[in-house]
Amino acid sequence: MITLLLSFAGVGPISNPRLATVVVINEPAGDFYHGGEIAAPVFANIMGAAMQLLNLPPDAQTLPRITAVRGGQNAG
Repeated sequence: MITLLLSFAGVGPISNPRLATVVVINEPAGDFYHGGEIAAPVFANIMGAAMQLLNLPPDAQTLPRITAVRGGQNAG
């Protein structure tokens, strides 16, 4: 039997990370089986509520978007 797990991880707020969250969903139901479609909305709800409880302001909508990720000499 194959077990399907979906995950999504992130930090918040992006400009000054204070929180890290990982969402793992075991045996998702439905037609979509991608972490970004299933686990990301759960992450957004959890992170938004946690930031609100800790009185952490969200980043401004004018932050530059990440367009490339570059690693060090030992990266992938």
